[in-house]
Order: sequence, then structure tokens, then C-alpha cells
Amino acid sequence: MSYFTRVEFLFEDEVPAFDAVAECARAHFDTEQFAVEDIIAELRRGWEEGSAEFNRIESSDIEGLMCRVSARFPTARICLRGSGEEWRDFWIRELSGGRVTFSSGPFLDGEKPAFFKHYFG
Repeated sequence: MSYFTRVEFLFEDEVPAFDAVAECARAHFDTEQFAVEDIIAELRRGWEEGSAEFNRIESSDIEGLMCRVSARFPTARICLRGSGEEWRDFWIRELSGGRVTFSSGPFLDGEKPAFFKHYFG
């Protein structure tokens, strides 16, 4: 199985120290399912260049990791924008203080965005 996810990172106020992020990644992805050191290498690129590309990582995996990072750096505001292999698989997350403060997507085939459901049923 293969799944590709591209993630853009934006930090407001404080950029979390990457060594601490790597520790969070090791704890979060500590299973046989993930190639942890490959994930950390790509995360480092994302931290330094603003975007990263992951294989076999989905939006929920990234969100879980960034919740850990955000809890460790509660004054940092972390913004993520990601896209997967499917045309409608794009998403946005903003995190602060260990929790998601804004969430949109991913949008799956046949699924309507929340605002559409709210106003148009």
C-alpha cells in the first residue's frame, strides 16, 4: 500500500525547536507500521523549507503528531495545509496549546464541506 501526503507548515510567533519535534515524532510513530527516521528526516525538511512530502502518512497521522508538538509548545500557533493523492483530499489545520483550533477537510468523494451542509443541507 502506498499513500502520498504533501504538507505545508506555517508558524506564528514561535517556531518549535526541531529536536523536540523529533522526540514527539518518535513517541507518536513508535510502531512497526512507520519508518520513523524517514518521517523525521522529511519533517526536518518541512521545518526548514516550509513543506514536506510523506509516503504512507495520512492527514490524521500528521494532525496527531502536531497536537503533541503543540502541547509541548503551548504558545506556538502551528498552521498546516495538506493534500493527498485524491483530487478532493486537501485539508487545513491550525493548532495551539495542544488542540486543533481550526479544521477543514479532508474532503472525500461525495462529501460536502461543513459550511455547505450548514447552509444548504
